[in-house]
Amino acid sequence: MKPRNGNTVRSAAGSSAIAASLVAVMCAAGSCVSPQKAAEQARQDFTTKTGLKETAVTEGGLQYYGKTHRGYQVLFTAKAGNVWGRLAARVAIGEAGRELGPVGQFLSGSYEHIGTVVGGPLDRLLSKAIGQPISFFIILKHAKPSAPRLDIISGYSTIKPSDPQPSKHRLGFRAGEICSADDALVGRILANKKLTETLAGFRSQYIRLDTDAVTFMFAGSENEWSSTIREHGTYDKLINTIMDTLADVADLLK
Repeated sequence: MKPRNGNTVRSAAGSSAIAASLVAVMCAAGSCVSPQKAAEQARQDFTTKTGLKETAVTEGGLQYYGKTHRGYQVLFTAKAGNVWGRLAARVAIGEAGRELGPVGQFLSGSYEHIGTVVGGPLDRLLSKAIGQPISFFIILKHAKPSAPRLDIISGYSTIKPSDPQPSKHRLGFRAGEICSADDALVGRILANKKLTETLAGFRSQYIRLDTDAVTFMFAGSENEWSSTIREHGTYDKLINTIMDTLADVADLLK
């Protein structure tokens, strides 16, 4: 699976890289003061509030965070790309747009202030050129090899399945649709009101169920990710909500 911009989403290698990505992701949400001083505190707070600890995964020597959550093995990884370089490019796009008049303002998205550059036509071209700055994965292994394929995918997700499933239910404007050929499983998900409401609260995500795992995937801008965090209260609450959601889906498997 690849983002639509063609850049493969890769995990951050090494515990220091993951720590740096945690700081950068939290900075994007406005909760970081000094990245240099915050790295160790970010690791400690993350482990305390989510239970996820640094975990060695033998394949490729990559480092992840992991835990056993409600009886399931969970792996987490996040990666922050060139967030500050992207910000500088946005400033330049916004200034150029204002100087070029109405057409330039439309292309840059800079009608009123620099914040509106995010998501504008030129910003989307920038994403294609340099890739999505933040990627985030949580993988829950369910150990139920007879599990059917199922996607819970936002129309705004930059990651798309290579084998799209039939659409069965629309969750909402941001969270997208539940897609699967297994009507019985979709029915069990929809019968769980709490789970359905939680799923409807996500944005720009791709949740994939297959024979090995249930996986939450996100790759996008720091603006999209910080909005997701704010909507769930705090970073650790979002992580815990995602892990519970994946476990809820796994519990519905026969």
